Amino acid sequence: MTYLEPLGIFAPRLDGESLITIETATPLRGRLSPELRSPVASYLRAGAILFAIMEYTDDVLEQRFGVSGGSAVLSDGRYYWRLDAADYVETYGLAVPEDALDHMRLRGWKPPVFEGDAYDQLYDRLHAQLARLARDRDVR
Repeated sequence: MTYLEPLGIFAPRLDGESLITIETATPLRGRLSPELRSPVASYLRAGAILFAIMEYTDDVLEQRFGVSGGSAVLSDGRYYWRLDAADYVETYGLAVPEDALDHMRLRGWKPPVFEGDAYDQLYDRLHAQLARLARDRDVR
């Protein structure tokens, strides 16, 4: 089974909560160039929604936005992230990891579309991966 990489602070914690805090966001703030914010945010919004969580999330940095379903988890088959990640990228220019940025650029800023069995397999991969991580955490 191929490991899905968490997209830095944009991935959810195991309890589903956000890793984005003032402390984690400050070093990344403004590091994504203005011309990349829109294509990266669009890419993040267009990923396959694997866990549709309808929680309304508020901007934890400056309360400049809110996102319906913001804690939903999306993926492009290589990375996974929360839906509200797009708004942090667009609003504050929070940098994504360089390898992920290269991956998005190589895909022409469009994540793959997963349907049918491909979607089911992607869902199963992430579900199994997160369950394993949770079990490992609980054993410690």
